This record gives sequence, structure tokens and C-alpha cells, in this order.
Amino acid sequence: MPFSACNIKPLGREGLRGKLRAAEDLLAKERADWKKICAKDNERMYATRAKITELEGNVAELTGIVEDMQAAKEHVEIELGEVKAQVVSKDKDLTAKDVEIVELKRRPREQVDKSESLEIDLEAEKGKVASA
Repeated sequence: MPFSACNIKPLGREGLRGKLRAAEDLLAKERADWKKICAKDNERMYATRAKITELEGNVAELTGIVEDMQAAKEHVEIELGEVKAQVVSKDKDLTAKDVEIVELKRRPREQVDKSESLEIDLEAEKGKVASA
């Protein structure tokens, strides 16, 4: 017997069945462990996908808000330009009115001066006529 020399006993049918059952049990345990690992991975992947979808929605919402704010900014800039143009126009009008007011104030002074000069001339003429 060659097995007896090495102290290895040949396995019988029951021994092989036992080994087969042990291997099947080990394989079933490994499958169950892998199913748990896959389930956890699937849960994490689902949660990650849900978070990505949520963040994509947030990005789309914020992009819309930014676009709305940009449009509002452009509208306000247009209005500001119009208001500045009105202010410049009003400023020119006021400057013209100031010039007109100065001119109108000057004219009565000139009339008074001219009137006084004429009165002086009239008095001088009266003085000449009286002495002649």
C-alpha cells in the first residue's frame, strides 16, 4: 500500500461527500458574502446617483437664476444708460436756463444804466438850454 507509507489514508465515498459538502457550504457562504457586498455597493451607487441627480437639478436651477439675474442686470444697465442720457439732457437744459437767467438779469441792469445815462444827458441838455 503506497498510502500507508505516507500516513495518508484514502478517502472513502463518505469522506469525499463530506469534503464536497464543506466546499459547497464554503461556496454558499462566499456567495452570501458577495451578495451582501454587492447589495451595499448597489445601495452606495444608488445613493450616489440620487445625489448626482439632485446636484444636477441644483445646477440647472442655479443656472436659470444666474441667467435671470444676468437679464435683469442688462435691463437695469439699459435703464441706467437712459437715465444718464436724461440727466445729461436736463443738465444741458439747466445750463442753458442759467445762461438765459444771467442774460435776463443783465438786460434790466443795462436798461437802468442806459436810463440813468439818458437822464444825465437830459439834465445836461436842460442845463444848456437854460443857459442859452
